[in-house]
Amino acid sequence: MVLAAEKPAETPKPKPKRLGDRLIEAGALTQSQLETALREQKRLKEPLGRILVDLGFVEAGVLSRIIAQEWEVEFVNLKDVEYDLELITGLDETFAAENLFIPIRREENGLVTVAMADPTNIFGIDTIQNYLGANINILAASHEDILGTISRLFNSDESDSDDEAEIGLESDDPERQGYSVMEKVDEIIGKALARQATDIHIEPEEKLLRIRYRMDGILQPGDILPAKMSSAIVTRFKIVAGMNITERRRPQDGRFSQQKGNTAVDFRVSTMPTAYGENIVIRLLDRSSVSLNMENLGVEAKSREKISKLANQSHGMFLVSGPTGSGKTTTLYAMILTIDAITRKVVTVEDPIEYRLPFIRQSQVDSEIGYTFADGLRTILRQDPDVILIGEIRDPETASIAVKSSMTGHMLFSSIHTNSAMGAVQRLSDMGVERYLIPSNLSGVLGQRLVRRICPKCKIEYQADKAEITWLGIDEQVTLYRGAGCGSCHQTGYAGRTVIFELFVMDNDFADLIMENKSDKDFVALAKSKRIPTIVDEGKAKVLKGITTIAEVMRVCNDIEH
Repeated sequence: MVLAAEKPAETPKPKPKRLGDRLIEAGALTQSQLETALREQKRLKEPLGRILVDLGFVEAGVLSRIIAQEWEVEFVNLKDVEYDLELITGLDETFAAENLFIPIRREENGLVTVAMADPTNIFGIDTIQNYLGANINILAASHEDILGTISRLFNSDESDSDDEAEIGLESDDPERQGYSVMEKVDEIIGKALARQATDIHIEPEEKLLRIRYRMDGILQPGDILPAKMSSAIVTRFKIVAGMNITERRRPQDGRFSQQKGNTAVDFRVSTMPTAYGENIVIRLLDRSSVSLNMENLGVEAKSREKISKLANQSHGMFLVSGPTGSGKTTTLYAMILTIDAITRKVVTVEDPIEYRLPFIRQSQVDSEIGYTFADGLRTILRQDPDVILIGEIRDPETASIAVKSSMTGHMLFSSIHTNSAMGAVQRLSDMGVERYLIPSNLSGVLGQRLVRRICPKCKIEYQADKAEITWLGIDEQVTLYRGAGCGSCHQTGYAGRTVIFELFVMDNDFADLIMENKSDKDFVALAKSKRIPTIVDEGKAKVLKGITTIAEVMRVCNDIEH
């Protein structure tokens, strides 16, 4: 009997390496970063590659190149590609963005060459082939490059530019023709930085796109662009801020950073759907333009001494009050920096973290995962802190924990939305804090506003009229100042801002009023009897010193009884 020869054992094929392992081998990722990304993937249920890019661990281009190399797919830079306009014209922008591809050309054999962000996505390949009605030849390109190309190609104006990736601005200046969307966005940001604006407003209207800048608390006009540019400008900002460009019906939030000299400027981007398209507001957090110093903020020496004494107590609660945009966070940071953070543990919970501070542990709330101020404050108490900063007391739970923190030997700082320092007591009471707990725990409240400074380059003097003398509460003639308007201050007469404030320090007399459940008017009356300066009094003092104007103080303090 002849036995059949045994077949040689087949060599098992090597198991394909996972994306994370390939990135580590290429030196583009560390094991620690991979473990962090895998935890995020488990929580978010999104592709690992996208999470790695979103976390900033791997650049989109590097990721795409490694995937392309592994799958033996050519990687292309889409800026160097010539497109078949027939394919582009018939393509649905939303479909292309959702599937992260762009068709490039139709080959002689009938295949359509396309660039894809993920050439390994078999389901995506089938979807694209069914849509195009043809088999495809795949090239790889980065996620950002594809979205940027979609934005340029679908928001271009062929009649004004020979380059399909550019948009004409209907300018009479031939050097301005073919001005690209990316260049225009860079120009908008550049103007905001040059003007030291705090916010950029991108506002679509029926026949135009309006750009405005908030400077020193006041919105100032910027460029007026053709309405046809609205979608392209908005899309570009959404791309750089990491937003979903296909989602136009719901508000979104995003962020990005840009270098300004040796300092990084953070940009917080918020979109909102409106009747004529998406409205965008961009908050600029320029650390180089903000002084976290009590003196530079405009606090006088005598008051600085009182505030510093309160800030350096071993326990208690100090609040900064005022409406939105009154500089409360900046003042809190300045106060924190007066504390010796080397010998004392200082921990914060903020929304968002606006400025990184040395020696201070800073944590940011995250509504998406349910991490609130109250959650953060509870966690802080287990971190052995000496000093706590909580961005804002806005609900009963946070208020209750804040008071308990001050009772257990911690010094707590926070902000609260009230029109005056005296109103903080009633606000805490409205949030459920027992009134008997307030006198022994609330050390003080700083109520404040921001007023514009007179521009030093166009500052002129004039003699006060009778009405102004009466408002100032003085008897003699006085010389006042105002800004005439110049190029440096963009003809506003103002440059920069300073704080005007009132300081309420808890004592036995105020404690008695709290225990007797007295109203805010009783607190104001007691403060007047003690000759404690109000915000308006502080404003008048800065008018007489030539720092600001009567009109500016009246504008900012129009909700306060004079």
